[in-house]
Amino acid sequence: MWFNFPLTNDMEKRPFGGSKEEYLNYFKPLFNVNTFKNCYNSIPSRMGRELFGIFEKT
Repeated sequence: MWFNFPLTNDMEKRPFGGSKEEYLNYFKPLFNVNTFKNCYNSIPSRMGRELFGIFEKT
């Protein structure tokens, strides 16, 4: 599960957020992307703001 929005503007603080495109830029060179989409079972306050992914190491 990944957050699909920036959480802070300071990369020294956690938790980190990002975007689907940003995550794919990091993962695609090293992994086959089986699925990477919005979570369908997020809690209501996070609906549309979380991503679910399944990756296989290349």
